[in-house]
Amino acid sequence: MQTQQFDQSSQQPKQDKATFKEMFQSSVTDAKRIVRSLNTHTDSRQRAKVDGALLGGVCIALLVAFLNIQHIDASLSVAIAAFAIAIPFLVMGFLLPSGVSSDVPGWRLLAALVVGTWVAEGLGQLAVVVGVGALLAHFSGLALILYIAAIVFTLVVVPILSFLGLIVYAMTQYKKNPSEPAKEP
Repeated sequence: MQTQQFDQSSQQPKQDKATFKEMFQSSVTDAKRIVRSLNTHTDSRQRAKVDGALLGGVCIALLVAFLNIQHIDASLSVAIAAFAIAIPFLVMGFLLPSGVSSDVPGWRLLAALVVGTWVAEGLGQLAVVVGVGALLAHFSGLALILYIAAIVFTLVVVPILSFLGLIVYAMTQYKKNPSEPAKEP
């Protein structure tokens, strides 16, 4: 037979209530585990370097260089606006985590934050591309055409060449041993 202890004032069974200190210690422990899990991905430092380089090397340096220009034409106005747009997005990508593991409490919320960070970084990087293009348009039309050609080449031709290289690699592996599937190098 079980005996229950009753609270004198309410005639309700006593429940073990965690003290404030215990709740605080538990929260601190959970917070430490979450923070440890945030930057465990190998690309987080690389992404921070890219964001920092775009931020410091391109946006801010060019904005400071614009201070001495007396007449700002349309292309320079577009460049300034693009860099001004890029800075907060790149700062967000620089400061916020790049990955989260699913074994921490609240990981879905953190994962949503990570996806938002990726989108913000992408928008910031796109704004830098537009700003550099506008800056090149200010200096030379030929430089802008070559810049756009390089972007098209990078986005269209490089993936096609990569796919062709993959096909060549698969065919050479198949010719070496046709009875086994190709193995990764």
